[in-house]
Parts: sequence; C-alpha cells; structure tokens
Amino acid sequence: MTVTVGGLAGVRYTTMRVDAPQSADDPVRSYSLDTLGPTRRN
Repeated sequence: MTVTVGGLAGVRYTTMRVDAPQSADDPVRSYSLDTLGPTRRN
C-alpha cells in the first residue's frame, strides 16, 4: 500500500491518494482533506 498526500495549503495537505494493488475492491482511491477529515472523491 502507498499513501500520497499533496496540495499543501498553509500548514496542511488538501489531497490524499491511496494505492492498494492487492485490494479486491478498488485499488486506487482519492480523497479531499479538510478540517473534518477525508472525503472520498472517486
């Protein structure tokens, strides 16, 4: 599994991507990050 964060705004990241090649469901998921936590984008 690989987790990549990006979109540095001020002192926090605004995006997160999770790559899990062994996942049977969905191997790649993208999230928006805000003050309440992650929100799935795809």
